[in-house]
Amino acid sequence: MCCFEPGEVVVLPNDGDYRRAELGLDYAYSARDILANSFADEFRNQREPSLRALEAFRAQPFVARVREGAEVSAALTLNEHPRVSAAIPNYFVRTTGRFNIDNGAIEH
Repeated sequence: MCCFEPGEVVVLPNDGDYRRAELGLDYAYSARDILANSFADEFRNQREPSLRALEAFRAQPFVARVREGAEVSAALTLNEHPRVSAAIPNYFVRTTGRFNIDNGAIEH
């Protein structure tokens, strides 16, 4: 059983978004795309403030398509790229499960 989306890697460039990163990857979607398109009509008034808040971050993550089965190796390779801060397979997150947030690790 796979714990991440087949053929997808989440990439956080050092600066900007997928256009400025110029990594030559097959772009799938970004955090901005999700925010711009995921609000139901009754929450539309929250869309613009959320998009503006995202702009405050120096770098914006995006999802790139990679060969299915190569998610881990692609992420490891991307982590070595000078324009990439981090890259990981696009892991599933189930919001119904329990998880602990390590604030100390986040602060570090």
